[in-house]
Amino acid sequence: MKKGILLFQIITGITLLAANDISVSDVELAQDSKSRLVTVSYTLTGDPAIVTVDFLTNGVSIGEANFSNVSGDVNKLVSDTQSARAITWKPHKSWPGHLLTGMTARVTAWLPEEPPDYLVVALSDATAPQIAYYVSTNAFPHGGLTNDIYRTSRMVMRRIRAAGVRWQMGATQADYEQAGRSDAPRAYETPHYVTLSEDYFMGIYPVTQEQYRRFTGASSLGGSYTGYADSPMRPRTGNYNTFRGSGTGVAHTSVSKTSAIGELRAQTGIDFDLPSDAEWEFACKAGNPWLLYSGKTYTDANVYEIAWVYGNSLYADINARQTHAVGRKLPNAWGLYDMIGNTLEWCRDKYIADLGTEEVVNPVISTGSDRVLRGFRFDRSHNSYSVATTYRTSYADNLGTGNNTCGFRVMCPILLKFD
Repeated sequence: MKKGILLFQIITGITLLAANDISVSDVELAQDSKSRLVTVSYTLTGDPAIVTVDFLTNGVSIGEANFSNVSGDVNKLVSDTQSARAITWKPHKSWPGHLLTGMTARVTAWLPEEPPDYLVVALSDATAPQIAYYVSTNAFPHGGLTNDIYRTSRMVMRRIRAAGVRWQMGATQADYEQAGRSDAPRAYETPHYVTLSEDYFMGIYPVTQEQYRRFTGASSLGGSYTGYADSPMRPRTGNYNTFRGSGTGVAHTSVSKTSAIGELRAQTGIDFDLPSDAEWEFACKAGNPWLLYSGKTYTDANVYEIAWVYGNSLYADINARQTHAVGRKLPNAWGLYDMIGNTLEWCRDKYIADLGTEEVVNPVISTGSDRVLRGFRFDRSHNSYSVATTYRTSYADNLGTGNNTCGFRVMCPILLKFD
């Protein structure tokens, strides 16, 4: 027993995520009478697992935000050592004024191939673990997602549960009518069914200028619109060749080691890449067929609440339309921000205007001249173009003039490495 007074012991029961693979046992919770530090000890048996914890009173969680300062063998991949592991928590810092009598702790082990919903990757930040997992954004340390570190020195990835889901890519006339529009779907929105074989992680924001600077080792911000107070949190803009490499194919193995994504891979050990056209749209729609991912009708106000476009991107003090800091508009149902508006986003696919009606599995178009971009851009009118979850356009990989409107968002496999 550690020095101090044992206030209570908690047995969460054995957490089994796969028969004979992983188990959690011998869970005990104690508080030191002097430091008030709470320690949860447990034993992990079986294969390595991602471990998370919850604290409950009367069987109800006190809420992840109230114990987001936990540390130790938690929110990360933990190896089986057959010896006790420990999680520490300072409730007097994050949950002051509450009695802990009767509190219980629940320790959960997750298979690496079935991780929690959020992956956070530190970028040249020695104050944080390079890779951490969380069950929600409320569990993020340092005040949660509103802290600017999650748009500068750390990269937040959301698990997209896509495996085996049959869904409609493109748009139908009924989808347009749901949005209150009387026009017809464009040729690039030809509806067809798609199935993706695997879940994946997707960045909740486009890559920002400061994130890019950190993983490329640049001495200063780059791209467009760098000289403003919020520039570090604005999308990093540029062409496909800069981000993924010149002459690269669509396979994950084709990423150039000298490209920005290649450098991100080297720093983190994670196989980041651009999403495919289909992966991007599936994540954007977030399980719904709507043209606006809010599900609302197509009005100026409803567009403006989720997207930076021509009508609301003006900076009055400089009388110019520019990109804006990410995460300022409403997210979609899966917590992804700026999927429509601010900047277009590069995908791996080559562009063809009409994807046809044939049902497909894991589509990635490898032939064509230009590259797919999704989303929308801050300097175009949503009334002149079809701002929607289904909007598709294209540019050349080596785009010069106009690349100030093109950014990128990264994805990675659930196990962090492609087979």
